Amino acid sequence: MKLKLIFFSIIIYFFAIIRFGSCQQILPLPTDANSGLDESSPYFSATGDTIFFSRAKYVENPKPFGVKGEILYSVKQKDGNWSTSKPLASNLNKSGTRSVLLVKGNIMYLGGHQVSKSNENKKSQGISIARLQEGKWLHEENVKINSLRNSSGHESYYLDPKLRFLLIAMNSYASRGNEDIYVSFNVDGDWQRPINLGNDINTNGQEVTPYMDASGEYLYFSSNGHPGIGGFDVFVSRRLDDSWQKWTTPENIGAKINSEGSEQYFRWVGDQKAVWVSTTDSRGYGDIVYADLSDVSLPGIYESTSEKPLVFSSPEKEKKEAPNSMLPDQNEIEIAKVSTRKLNLKIRDEDGEKVDAIIKITSDGYGSEINLIEKKTDDGELTYTFLENVYYTVLATQEGYMSSKKQIMITEATKSNYLEIQLRKIEKGKSFNYSDILFYTGTDSLLESSYVGLQEVLTSLEKNPELKLKIIGHTDNQGTAQLNFELSELRAERVKRYLTAAGVSATRLTTQGMGGAKAIASNKNEEGRGKNRRVEFQVE
Repeated sequence: MKLKLIFFSIIIYFFAIIRFGSCQQILPLPTDANSGLDESSPYFSATGDTIFFSRAKYVENPKPFGVKGEILYSVKQKDGNWSTSKPLASNLNKSGTRSVLLVKGNIMYLGGHQVSKSNENKKSQGISIARLQEGKWLHEENVKINSLRNSSGHESYYLDPKLRFLLIAMNSYASRGNEDIYVSFNVDGDWQRPINLGNDINTNGQEVTPYMDASGEYLYFSSNGHPGIGGFDVFVSRRLDDSWQKWTTPENIGAKINSEGSEQYFRWVGDQKAVWVSTTDSRGYGDIVYADLSDVSLPGIYESTSEKPLVFSSPEKEKKEAPNSMLPDQNEIEIAKVSTRKLNLKIRDEDGEKVDAIIKITSDGYGSEINLIEKKTDDGELTYTFLENVYYTVLATQEGYMSSKKQIMITEATKSNYLEIQLRKIEKGKSFNYSDILFYTGTDSLLESSYVGLQEVLTSLEKNPELKLKIIGHTDNQGTAQLNFELSELRAERVKRYLTAAGVSATRLTTQGMGGAKAIASNKNEEGRGKNRRVEFQVE
C-alpha cells in the first residue's frame, strides 16, 4: 500500500511539472523574516513595498495574557533591501498570533478577534478592524459574523478587497473533515452565516488557507485530502456559478510550489509574483517563500500593483492618496441566491407504522445549536421548509422509543420531497446497534463520528427515565482472544463514562465485553473490521 502511495505521488509530481512548469526565481525577503521559528500568514501591500507576517512564539515578545506570538512587518528601502522586521503594534498582538488580511487606506482587517482582560476567557471568533491614527494602528473593533463557530485550533481567512465575501477555513458542525472552507457574504454590512463550499473542494482531510484571485473565479487553497506530493499541497479550482457549490476538480499546482513538506498561504502579490509558506522540517515550522512565477502557467488573475504605498508616519497623507480598492475595477460577484425546499418528515416504526413524535429541527450553528422548531407530528408527519445548501439536524423523540437523529443538507440535486425517520421501540432484551459509534484500532478511543450516535443514546435515556441499558463492547479478530476480550470491556466502560459524565445515573448502565465473538461484518478487510469495533445497547 505504501509503495502504491509513493508511486501515485511521483505520477502527480511529474504531471504537475508538465502541466504548470518547473522553474522558479526566489526573490529576497527581509533577512530576519525566516527566523527558525514558525512564520505564517504573509500579506503584501498592493505595491509590494510592505510585507506583514505572523510569527509564533516570538522570543522578544512581552508576555501579557494569552500571547503566543505576534504580527510583524518590514518595508522595502530605496536600495531594494528590506528593513528589519518590527512588531506591528503591541495592542494588536495581545490576543496571540493573528494575521493581516487586508489594508484599505487607513483601515486594517485582521484575522481573529481582539481579546481584552475582561473577556480573555471567552471564545470570541471572527475578524477585526484597526485604524491608522497618528502613525499607529489603534482602536480595534471586532466584526460580527453571524453563527460563526470554529471548534478547531486552526483558522485562516481570505477577505475580498471589496468586502463582498469572506472565505474561512475552520472546523464546524457541517465540516466533512478536520477543517473545511466556508464562505460568508456581506449583505449591507451584515456578514451572513458561513456556507460550506461543498464536496468539490472539501474532503475528509483538511482544507485550509484559502485565497481568491482578483477575478473572484479561481480559488487557491491547501489540502491534505486531495492527492498530493507532500503533507499539504496547494490546489486551484474554478468557481462555476454563483451558488459557490459547483467547482472544477481541484488541480495540484505542481512542484514549482509544492514539495515533500507542506505548502500553505499561497497568494499572488502582483507582476506574476507570489508568496506562500513552506514547511520542511520535522517540527512543522514554516518559512516564507517569495518567488517570480512568470515562467509558470497557472490559472487565475494576478493582482494589481496600482495602489499607493503604505505610509505609517503620515495618516493624513495615507488617507488622501489611498484609493477605494486594492484591485482594479471588476464585475461584482453576485451573492448566492437563497433557495428553499419543503420536505415532508415521516416518522415510522420498524414495521412501517406511523408514530407521533416530537420533532426538533436545528441548524448547525457552526458549533452552537440554533433551535428552529420543536413540534409534535400530526399523524406521524410534519412538513418543514428548509434552506438549500445548509446543514440541519432533525431529532425525533417519543417515550417508549429510542430517539433518532438525522443530519441533512438539501441541495439542487435533491430529488426526494420527503424524509423518513425510523423510531425503534424499546422492549426488554432488545438490542440496538449504532453504526457510527466506532473505535480506533486496538484502543478504546472513540472515532470523532461516534458522538452523533452517543447523543442519540443520551437523548433516549433522558426521554425514558425508566430505561436501563447494558453496554456490550466488541472487537475485530486481530490479536489474541484474551486481549480482545479485555479491550471490548474497556470500550463498553468508555461509553458508560461518556454517558455518566453527561448526567445519566450509573445505576442505569451495566457493561459487558464480548471480544471478537460476534462479528457483524467480514474481518478480511479493514472496512469490515472497522464495523466490528463497536458497542451495542441491550434493554434490561
